[in-house]
Amino acid sequence: MKYRLFQGKNDLAIDLPNNWEVTDIPMPDETPLVNPEDQLRQLLKNPKDSPPISEIVKPTDFIAICVTDITRPSPDFIILPCLLEELENAGVPRQNVNIIVGTGSHRAVTYAEMKAKFGYYATSNYRIMNHDCRDAFNLADLGPSSAGVPRVINSILTKVNHIFSIGVTELHQYAGYSGGAKTIAIGCAGEETIQYTHSPDFLEKSGAVPGRMENNLFQKTLWDIVEPLPFRFMINTILNEKSEIIHIEAGKPRTVYDSLISKAKNMFEYNVDKGYDIAYLGVPWPKDQNLYQATRAATYQALAEKPALKKGAIINIFCECPEGTGKGMGEIRFKDKMSKLPNAAAILLSMKGKKALPGEQRAFITAKAMLDYKINVVGTKIPMDELLGMGFLAQKSIPEDLAKRDLKALVIRDGTKRVVNLDINSGKIGNGISK
Repeated sequence: MKYRLFQGKNDLAIDLPNNWEVTDIPMPDETPLVNPEDQLRQLLKNPKDSPPISEIVKPTDFIAICVTDITRPSPDFIILPCLLEELENAGVPRQNVNIIVGTGSHRAVTYAEMKAKFGYYATSNYRIMNHDCRDAFNLADLGPSSAGVPRVINSILTKVNHIFSIGVTELHQYAGYSGGAKTIAIGCAGEETIQYTHSPDFLEKSGAVPGRMENNLFQKTLWDIVEPLPFRFMINTILNEKSEIIHIEAGKPRTVYDSLISKAKNMFEYNVDKGYDIAYLGVPWPKDQNLYQATRAATYQALAEKPALKKGAIINIFCECPEGTGKGMGEIRFKDKMSKLPNAAAILLSMKGKKALPGEQRAFITAKAMLDYKINVVGTKIPMDELLGMGFLAQKSIPEDLAKRDLKALVIRDGTKRVVNLDINSGKIGNGISK
C-alpha cells in the first residue's frame, strides 16, 4: 500500500509491504484562513491584552522587529507588510525601524532569500540585517538572569523604544514549542547565551522534550532572557502542512503565546496504544535544508516524553538536504562532533559535564537518539561515506531482510510537525527489530 511523505518541496509516495501493520498519523484537517492579511489588520487594531499599535508607538520612537531565518516557515511576506503599514500609519519613519533576522548560530540569510521570505515591500523599503551571535561589537550584556543565565543580546534591542517579534508556534526539541520569546532570546542572542542554554548539562536538567511546556526550564529561561527588554508586542502563527496560516494572534507576548500553545498541543501531539519497529518520517522544506535541521524529525520521535518506537527501531527520515550537513557555524560544529568520534556513546561521554559550543547540542541530542535507535537518511544529496562517518545509516528504506517480516510501522507525513507518544495506559512495548 502507498503512503505519502514530504521530502523537501516534493510529495513522495512510498510503498510498504502488505504484511506490515501500518499506522499513518494524520495531520489535522484545518482550513487555512481565507484572507489572513485582513484578519491580521483587525488584530493589530484590537490586539490581545494590549493597546493597539497606534497607542503604543510615537513618531519619534525607534523600533526593532525580530523575525526568524529561513529555517522557520513563518509567512513573513504576509505579516511584515501589515505590521509596517501600521507603524507607518502611526507616524514612525522608515529609518527608525530595524528588522533583525534572528539567525541564532545559523548562517546568514542571503538577499535573495530575504526577498522571498520577507517580501518586496520590506526588502525594498526597510533596513534588514542578519544577527551575528559572534560579533562582540554589536552585542550587549544585560547581566545574568536570577537563575544565573548569561543574557547577551543584539545591542540594537537595548537601544530601541519597542521590540516587536514575528514567529511560528511549532514543535521544538527543547522549548516544547518555538515562537514566543525564542525568536529574540535565542535568535538574537550572543554565543555565550546560546552556549549556556544549549549545553548538555542545562538541557538534561531542564526537563525539555518536544511538546512539554510544564516544568520546562528551557522555556522559562527564554522569558527570563527577554525580561529586561522593551518586548511588548508579538505576532505568532500556527501553520498547516502546506505552511498556510490556520491561526494567527497579535498582542501582549505571553498572552498571544499561551493562546496559541493550547491550540498547537491539540494539533501536533498524538497518542498511540502500540509500539513500532520502524518509522517513516517526511521532512518538508525548510527543515530539509540541511541535515542539522532534518534530524529533528528523528529526535522528536526518539526523545518524546514516552516514545512509541521500540528500542532498536529504524527511523527513516526523507530529506534532500541541498546544503548538505549545513553551512552555518552551528551546523559545521554539529558535523565535526558527529564525525570525529566512533559512536553515539563516545559522543555523549565526550560532552558530559562540559560546555558545548552552539551547534554541538544537536550532536548531543542526535547521539542520545542513536543510543536506542538507528537513523537512516533517505533521498539525500549527502555522500554515503559522509553519513556513515557521522553514525547514520544510508540504506534502502525497506531492507529486503525486513520486508517479509511482520512488523509494525509508523508513518508521519511531516515528522517535524507531529510528536507521537505511547499512551500512558499502554504499558511496555518491548524491543524492536535489532534486539
